[in-house]
Amino acid sequence: MTDDLMKSSGSGDAGNSTHADEQRLYPKVRFRGFDEPWKKVKLGEISEKITQKNNNSCSQFPVLTNSAEYGIVYQKDFFDKNIAINTDNYYVVHTEDFVYNPRISKQAPYGPIRVNHLKTGVMSPLYYIFKIKDDFNIGFFEFLFIGNKWHKFMYQNGDSGARSDRYAIKDKVFNKLPIYIPQKIEEQKLIFEINHKINSLLYLQHRKMELENQTSKAIYNYLFDKNKPFYFKDNKTKKVFLKELGTTYRRP
Repeated sequence: MTDDLMKSSGSGDAGNSTHADEQRLYPKVRFRGFDEPWKKVKLGEISEKITQKNNNSCSQFPVLTNSAEYGIVYQKDFFDKNIAINTDNYYVVHTEDFVYNPRISKQAPYGPIRVNHLKTGVMSPLYYIFKIKDDFNIGFFEFLFIGNKWHKFMYQNGDSGARSDRYAIKDKVFNKLPIYIPQKIEEQKLIFEINHKINSLLYLQHRKMELENQTSKAIYNYLFDKNKPFYFKDNKTKKVFLKELGTTYRRP
């Protein structure tokens, strides 16, 4: 199926070029029907910063947080309680808005950028919130930011003297982040769809392995519980315990 959908780009321009930009404009693997080069844009050219403030602390909007592992989640669910008390100056985040959290972690060495799949909420002013313009596919950018292609720019343009738990970069610099995207939104959508399917399959396989491990552990514990009785049927039924038959050992 993949062979029918995709083709290997044999473009001489891309193959002979030693320039990284040129190579990114002509990806090696493309969906059939798309031959035009990708385009290089800056984040600030395709997005708008969200500056709407929550000026009413009694707002009905829930407080959200951006987790590197789980994405954007409700703060109350993530911490088992509401951490924020006064949210007057928090930003209002709508569905499909993107959020950059400068807090660094093992999963996100430069902080995570995630899209909001929840309903409208409010988030800390420490976050940078932006909206991708309507001319582009949201899903394409969601997977782009989950990846690490943008990390090199952050490494080269971050401010020195930052806190050890947060990455510092000025908004005007962050908006210069270079992004390579297909010119046609149809190709952006296809790339999102195939990435989404692959991720779904990987999740299901991971979940299957977890269930199989749980099942094998349960069977092991059931069969080798030294206090569990066994019943042997010969000429008559005999009830014994495993500990009466021998010594059990557990792997270190």
